Parts: sequence; structure tokens; C-alpha cells
Amino acid sequence: MHANGNLLHQAPILFRNAGVHIAGEGQDHPFHEDQFWEVMYLRSGHIICQQGTERFAMHPGMVIIHPPRIRHADFAITAYLTYYLWVDSDTAASWPRLCYDDEHKSLERVCQTVLQEWGARNSDREQMLCLLYDQMNLLLSRENHETASSGEAIVAAAEQIMEMNYREKLTVGEIARRIGASPSSLHAHFARMRGLTPMDRLAEIRLRRALAQLHHTTLTLDSIASLCGYHSASHLSRRVKAVTGESPGRLRVRV
Repeated sequence: MHANGNLLHQAPILFRNAGVHIAGEGQDHPFHEDQFWEVMYLRSGHIICQQGTERFAMHPGMVIIHPPRIRHADFAITAYLTYYLWVDSDTAASWPRLCYDDEHKSLERVCQTVLQEWGARNSDREQMLCLLYDQMNLLLSRENHETASSGEAIVAAAEQIMEMNYREKLTVGEIARRIGASPSSLHAHFARMRGLTPMDRLAEIRLRRALAQLHHTTLTLDSIASLCGYHSASHLSRRVKAVTGESPGRLRVRV
């Protein structure tokens, strides 16, 4: 045990920075690039994360890996909080670009502990950070190489149906029927893996699409409501106001 401890203590620290980023709705993080790999964990809120030319809808419990010197930005749909870790290791190239934390929130716990150790000056700090890196590497490598669980596969299939058909009057029963699952199992998997209901997730997707139309087009509110699966312009307005705290008109003026 003593020899192993010495070896761990002598191992290089692969973390180069660690921190928390908190921003309000609409407070986007502009395009930038980093010298090292960045592991970003979305703890709360909803953002659109752009990496190069690709855009990803992020919700709590999701992790995105940004390679060095690749431009990326975060667009705040709501107020949000992220953990970020900079990593100097070739191992990161084998990690998935995008993944979900497990039901035990293992990656979240690793990020939180790294943040605690990073700001501390404990005598065994280096050893602890090396152990935490090994744990994170195992978790991310497992995510990349293991087949997704049946629950994750069901949720992912449901979300794909929602993304492709958000304009329709979808119900939980209809989504479940299309992917060959029962409504009760769909509810259970969403609760365990996303912390929300299937209809909550569909509402998020519709709102994201509607906000994108508000920000980037001159379409009328009636047209956007129709395109994004809302019953009416007033229904859309109430939803935007409830989530962002502002009316669609004020959002457009600000942009």
C-alpha cells in the first residue's frame, strides 16, 4: 500500500483547471477555444451548446467534451450552471463527445470533488486528483464502449421521435406506441434518467425551437406557434413568459 501511494503521488496531475460557470437566461457564453480538453457538465438549466458547426441541446446531467482549439459557445435558453474541468491527456480523445450521467450521478460527484480538491491545499491533494482523474476516465470510457442500457435506449428513441415530430399533437401513449414501449415504462425511464416527464421533455424541445425562430426569423408569433406545435400564439407567449420571464416581443427587441 505504501509503494502504491508513492506511485500515485508521483503521477502527473492531468487536470489543468476546474471551476463553476453560472449565467442567467440570455447570458450566452461567446465563442472561444481552449488549450486543453474541456469536460463540461450541465448541472442545471438548459442551453444550446455549439461545437464547431454542430449544435447540441443540453439539459441537466449531460456532459459534453470539447477538444483543444475547437471553437465552442453556449447559448442560454434559461439560467444555467455548469462545472468545467480542463484536462491535459491524450486519453480524452477516446471519450464520447456527448453523454449522459448515470442514475447515481457518478460524473456529477466526480466533478464536485475535483472542484473541492482544486481549491484546497491538502497535503495529499495531488494523489486525490490523480485518483479522481482515473475514476472520471473509467466512467467516460465505460460510457463510450458499453452498449446503452435499455432505459437509455428507450429514452433516446422517444427523444428522437419528439425532435422529428414536435409539430404534431403527440401524447405519451403515441410516443410509447411508436417505439414499442408502454406509457408507464416510458414515464419511469424519463423520471429516472432525466428527472422529468416525457411531456416536460417535449415542451423543452418545442420551446427551444420556438426561441430559435424568435431569435433568427421575422415570422409572426402565429406562424411560430403553428410551426412549433403550440395551440395558439397566446399559448406560446405564456410558455415563453413562464420560462424566460419576458414576452416574445421583448426577447426580439433585445436581440
